[in-house]
Amino acid sequence: MIINVPLAYTFYALPVLFPKKRWLGLAPVLFGFGQAVGHGLVFNRLAHDRYSPGFLASLLLHVPIGTQYLRALRDEAPIEHSDWRKARLYTVAFAASSVAAPNILLRDLNSPYAFTAKQVGRFTKSG
Repeated sequence: MIINVPLAYTFYALPVLFPKKRWLGLAPVLFGFGQAVGHGLVFNRLAHDRYSPGFLASLLLHVPIGTQYLRALRDEAPIEHSDWRKARLYTVAFAASSVAAPNILLRDLNSPYAFTAKQVGRFTKSG
C-alpha cells in the first residue's frame, strides 16, 4: 500500500498532469518493460519458482500500453536523446527510492503475518 498508493500513483499520474514533459511518460514505460523482464525472468529464477506474481500484468498491460505510448510519441515528433536520458535516470531513481527502499526499510522479519512453508511451497518447483 505504501508503495502503490502515494508513490507509484504519483509516478504514473505525473505524465498525465504534465504531458509536454515527454520523459515523464517514458519513465513508466521503461519501468513497465523492466517489470516484464523482472517478473518474467529474474524474480522467479532467484526464488527458484515457476511464476512471479506480476508477470501477466506486466506482459499483458505494461508492454502493449507502453509500446502504443511510444508509437504515439513518435507520431507526434521524434523522441529526443535528452528525454531518454532523463527517463532512464528518473526510472532508476523511482525504482530505488519508491520500490526497493520501502521494501528493504519497512520489512519485518518477525512479522506475525509471514507466509507459511505450506503457502510458499504451493508455488515452488519442490512444492
